Amino acid sequence: MHMQEPIRTLRVQADANGVRPSNPQYAGVQGEHNATRVIFALDEALLRAEYRYRFEFVDSMGGLDAGGEATPVDGELSCLLPEPWTRTGGCGTLRLCAVAAGADGQEEQVVYTLPALLTFATRESAGPLEDEVKSNLSALMTDAREATDAANEAAESANAAADKVDEAVSSANAATANANRAAASADASAAIATAAAGGAQEAKEAADTAASGANTAAEQARTAAASANTAAGTASTAASNANAVADAVQAKLDAGELKGEKGDTGPEGPQGVSGVYVGGGDMPEGYTVQVDPAGDMMCYTAGESDSRYLRATEIRRPFTGGGITLTDADDAAFGGVTVLGATTEAGTGDKGPDNPYALTGVQPASLTVCGKNLCPPTFYQGAYTTQAESRIRSEIIPIVPHVQYVFSVATGYAALNVYFLGSNKVGLGWLQSANNTAAQLKFTPNKDTYRYAVLVVSYPDQTTPIAPDAPISAQLEFGTAATPYTPYTGQTVPLPALEPLYGTGDIRDEYDAATGVETRRWGRVEFDGTEAWITRTSGAGVYGYALPDVFDAPAAAGVCTHFSFVKNGASGMQTAVCVASASTRKDLSVFTTIATLDDFKAWLSARATAGTPVTVVYQLAEPVVTQHGPQRIHTYPGCTNLMLDISAEGAVRYPLSAPMQWDAKADKTAADDRYANVLTGAASGPVAALEDVSPTGALHRAAVLGATAETGEGDKSPDNPYTLAGVQPTKVTVCGKNLLDSKAVNGSSNGVTWTVQSDGCIKVTGTATGTVTIDILPPRNTPYFWMSQGYTPSGSVSLAIYAIKEDGTKEYGAITNLGIKVGLTPITGKIGILRVYKQYLSGDAADGTISPYIGLEPDHTYVPYAGQTIALPALAPLYGDGTVNDEYDAVSGVETRRWKQVVFDGTEAWAASATGTAGKYRASLSIADILPTATFSQVSSCRCSHYTTVSADNTYNLKVGISANYGTSHGIFVYDDAYDTQDMTDWKAYLAAQYAAGTPVTVVYQLDEPVITQHDPARILPPAPVCRVFADAGNTAVGYNRDINRVVAKLEAALNSAGV
Repeated sequence: MHMQEPIRTLRVQADANGVRPSNPQYAGVQGEHNATRVIFALDEALLRAEYRYRFEFVDSMGGLDAGGEATPVDGELSCLLPEPWTRTGGCGTLRLCAVAAGADGQEEQVVYTLPALLTFATRESAGPLEDEVKSNLSALMTDAREATDAANEAAESANAAADKVDEAVSSANAATANANRAAASADASAAIATAAAGGAQEAKEAADTAASGANTAAEQARTAAASANTAAGTASTAASNANAVADAVQAKLDAGELKGEKGDTGPEGPQGVSGVYVGGGDMPEGYTVQVDPAGDMMCYTAGESDSRYLRATEIRRPFTGGGITLTDADDAAFGGVTVLGATTEAGTGDKGPDNPYALTGVQPASLTVCGKNLCPPTFYQGAYTTQAESRIRSEIIPIVPHVQYVFSVATGYAALNVYFLGSNKVGLGWLQSANNTAAQLKFTPNKDTYRYAVLVVSYPDQTTPIAPDAPISAQLEFGTAATPYTPYTGQTVPLPALEPLYGTGDIRDEYDAATGVETRRWGRVEFDGTEAWITRTSGAGVYGYALPDVFDAPAAAGVCTHFSFVKNGASGMQTAVCVASASTRKDLSVFTTIATLDDFKAWLSARATAGTPVTVVYQLAEPVVTQHGPQRIHTYPGCTNLMLDISAEGAVRYPLSAPMQWDAKADKTAADDRYANVLTGAASGPVAALEDVSPTGALHRAAVLGATAETGEGDKSPDNPYTLAGVQPTKVTVCGKNLLDSKAVNGSSNGVTWTVQSDGCIKVTGTATGTVTIDILPPRNTPYFWMSQGYTPSGSVSLAIYAIKEDGTKEYGAITNLGIKVGLTPITGKIGILRVYKQYLSGDAADGTISPYIGLEPDHTYVPYAGQTIALPALAPLYGDGTVNDEYDAVSGVETRRWKQVVFDGTEAWAASATGTAGKYRASLSIADILPTATFSQVSSCRCSHYTTVSADNTYNLKVGISANYGTSHGIFVYDDAYDTQDMTDWKAYLAAQYAAGTPVTVVYQLDEPVITQHDPARILPPAPVCRVFADAGNTAVGYNRDINRVVAKLEAALNSAGV
């Protein structure tokens, strides 16, 4: 039989980064069969001998279908569009899938191209398919109502809204009735939207009405609103389709290309949905659907502030360091640019009334947003140079420290340099060895203080004059190699004069530059002695100051310059502050050694006069919100760079570009994780608890954190050394609520028989004639996993434990009364699980079921264990001090070393270093990669097995201990009065003897720069909405995608319980 040739052919150019054209292509009429051929031309990256190819098609209703295997011919693959693919009309997506299979036939690699967008013109009648389409639309709208309360509102009032939209665009619709294929493709999406709007009212009635007589104008008006409802309810591609098609049609309308003759007015159709309102609070009049932008997908009509049509899928990304680069943003505007506060304490030695620390927050003044090119086009002559006529310079450009840049210019200039400035825009110095003859310069601002840069250009001889207005195509970009020049596009956004933003953990001040909303969760107060202080009844030297807006937490909720902030009622409060409450007031209580109130006020006055006032930053009982002027902050398609003028943490919200929307929604499970980062969460601890995990996307991070443990008894000294140990994990486990991966097997003993069921429970029968032990986790010497206070094991099993108590000592024991929390037993601190078992004594009836379960909840319902264990590479011990830690991230495979261990044996190049006393010397050793202290009096972060860590000032003044050098000098000093001569022979002999005895002098020190090692990454998929992540040693820190539905449900439950 002769195969009919298609009547049209479409071509798509596909590579690893996208497809061309990216806009929708006209592919025929709804219901056609094999009338259109689509050819994919592949670049070399997608052409491999081991690949097998197939086409996948997603129609406008979200239905997925796959074609048979396709074979490339001369680098091209083609397919005909069958009737099942064109049946629903509208806009569909066609993508190519390449699969590489292993020797066992299993898929080893799956590659998807980005989709080609195809539009189909609607037919005047759906014919025999009408009932099926109506049914599909009705089911679709049912899903929409279940996904959002807003859709229910749409169902109640959809009949009242379409006229308003029809009136707004009636003239455009009349012209569009006789337009070309582009307008017809818009009609296709509109037909779906019309049916969806009808489904939101009463599916069958509206669909019948729309099918029989709705005119083209009503269909065109409903495209935006009804497609938005579909996108909001199903997270499908309909909103993207409507947006792309509507933009194309609107461009033709604006250009006057669609002015056909006015057609006859058709019969009046049913009234449909007016539109979608996005935002919190009450919904304005005239809207029928409201979508909260905090969700994992956002649809909105943006009015004058954005485009006239719908956009979908707004995404949120956090950032650190004061900047972020986005490659998937739409050509629109940020929905939010939030700067988070952080409280920083700075000082040396022990903080106290006579040794105050400085408290600082985050205080941004401006932010800059631009495209790929960070360099504004205007260059000036002179300034920052000694040869004004031979050099030209750029404007002052914000930069991010420790990130690699490339500075390039057009040919003709060959000497490039960079001048760095601090946050106050005061010069800090030139980039060294910067002259470059390749018309591009790679550099990394290697100091935290470098916040701005000036780019300088000259001829190679640096003497030939350059005209001030000389044309120059300069480009500054992130990366390791220059890319083709792109003109600068960007804006600098001034921020209002903000007081410092404070915060710690999850409780932060914040300022959103896009919305203008300033949210304060922390207050700050300085004292000068004139305040209304009172004498508290707690004891002598205790004074109170009323803070009515303080958060009355039972634990410490603040920071002070001169005192420690402690829990109310804690011991050792001779010099401390806390929040204390009485029946009528809330006070800040200060515990001092000052006898009278007058003397205390005088002391406060003296501190203020000296420029070091007593200052407290405290958590507020309720947030304080201030509305500043909102600002439109652009995003740029392809690349958007955002930089603050300071280093800070924050987050941005922005609309995804259309190709990213399609890729994320057409294939959610296979799409890259970055498209699923709608709402991110973090958790940490011995067992990280993830309570609201999204079903989309793998973990972003599963890091095991290092920790340095010093173990010993009595005072550490050269004669009583301690041992230093780090964390050495071998595996990371992610599982559901049940932490207990039972290893029980079927068995019988002493009259009792047990059988493991399919759900993990153990069926037990019989009566014990002797002791019977059923092992669920067999005994071993190293913990299966660690627990801490608040973890609750099941009441039906017993635990053998290995505890590291709060004082660092170890203890073995057992917990048999398991209906209580571990944290309420006499054992406190971290607890390692060595064995889990159930035991029956002689005469015990054993009929029943054991449900092996260990969880974090005070009460639980049994669920079977479900999880995944990831083996880690062989790692040396990971060290840390709780703030700066080594870590291994199992997701990325990145091992980050911030600490290093060194063991001395007396063969090192020790030298004598002078002290403040003549004839007395310290042992000194140069260590090139150690982090020096900032000042002479600062105590180093290093730890030693034999010596207490002190400052360089201490060892200089003959205090026994170890210290790091300071400033720019890298090394350590050890002072020991037994070895303080200029001759290092005895000192080296002591080191050799300790090494030979098996107790070598060992030091763990912080590195000047982190050392990164890349191992194999792992894709870790959470097995359940509530997950736990833990390692066999060390704490974990986890990043993941949050489920917006669970987050909203939790918030609603909290509001309901509070009676709101």
